[in-house]
Amino acid sequence: MDNLYKVLQDPTPENLHFQSIEYFDKVIEKYPEDYRKIIAYINECYNYQSPFLIDEKEWGSFLNERFRLNRLPEELRSALIDYECDEIVFAMASFLAHQKEAAWTTLVTKEDLRISMLSVMKKHGIKTSEKKEANELVSLLDVEINEIRERLKQDQKRFGDHKGFAEVKAAKKRLVINVAYWID
Repeated sequence: MDNLYKVLQDPTPENLHFQSIEYFDKVIEKYPEDYRKIIAYINECYNYQSPFLIDEKEWGSFLNERFRLNRLPEELRSALIDYECDEIVFAMASFLAHQKEAAWTTLVTKEDLRISMLSVMKKHGIKTSEKKEANELVSLLDVEINEIRERLKQDQKRFGDHKGFAEVKAAKKRLVINVAYWID
């Protein structure tokens, strides 16, 4: 896939589907007149590669600033800033998860490999050279795993010192609970 930030500069349904991005479909369906502006706003505010994100910036004022600069209709303020629209909240949450997916997959793979190497080191009858190689690989994996975790932590920090990420997560959780209540 191309650079996600650049792809969302042209958020036509055709372009999104060509890139296998489907989490904006319901936003496009619900807001056919404004979906381009909404997706641009989400891309600017929730994309790890957004040039508009500034570490430690007050999250609420940042969202309001981007809302105003994207010239979004006032009736969308509660949907975008207060997370009151189900379709937008799920799109934001999916967008954030999509960006982290590769890093999480790499992290889990490296952690699994580390566990495998630890079990190799504990095996009886293994040569000293093999233990040494396994130990060196475990040490290398420890460094890489810590680097990935730190990068993930720093990425989240860009969203208003975790606030933006946490707000989307809480809004999604609230919506899931509401949907479960109605199904019961």
